[in-house]
Parts: sequence; C-alpha cells; structure tokens
Amino acid sequence: MDFAVVVIVEILYAVASLALIAAGLAVVFGMMRVINLAHGEFLMLGGYTAIVSVKAGINIYVAMLVVAPIVVGAIGGSRVNAEAVAEREALIQRREAAERVLGNLKRMAGVGSPNTRADASMVTIAAF
Repeated sequence: MDFAVVVIVEILYAVASLALIAAGLAVVFGMMRVINLAHGEFLMLGGYTAIVSVKAGINIYVAMLVVAPIVVGAIGGSRVNAEAVAEREALIQRREAAERVLGNLKRMAGVGSPNTRADASMVTIAAF
C-alpha cells in the first residue's frame, strides 16, 4: 500500500512538471510566435546545479530553492541580454540597408536628399 502511494505521488509530480514546462512553452509561443526550446535547457541546468550543490554539502532545500534559481537566473539573464544585443544590431543593419536603398532610389530619380532618415524609417517599417 505504501509503495502504491509513493508511485502515485511520483507520477503526479512528473505530470505537474511536464504541465508547467508545457505552459511555459505555450505562453512564449503564443506571445512571440517563436518556439523557444530554452525551457528544457534551463530545467536541466537547475537540476544539475541542485545535484552539484547537494554533493558539495549544501542542504537539498537550499540547493533547490536558492542556489538553482540564482544560477539559472544569472545564466538566463546573460543569454537574454546577448540575444537583445544581437537583435538590436540586426535591426540597425536593416535600417542602414533601407537607407542605402532609399538613397540610391532618390539619386536615380533625382529627387531630394539621399540622407533623409524619416523616409528610411518608413521603408524599414514597410519592410515588416
């Protein structure tokens, strides 16, 4: 009887973990329309951090509730920052390309100044 209760609790724990991960993926996909598979990476990073912390002599509850979230947050925050910088650089490159195209079109047509930034931003917005 005791073994059956333990098995049921373990099954419920596994189902709850999978449901939480699936909800996170659904929220990210619903908002950004991008499939972000980093959730599994962060889950494994947190588990590995907790295991290493316990083997180093830290209490298991402190390892799970304090150490693992700090490590995952630090590594996840640095990755998010790096991705934001890369996205910003890509946007700047697209804008510069749009400015060059608009300048070339204006020079070919012989109209206005080729360095008008307001017109280039409209081309950039129209490209999306």
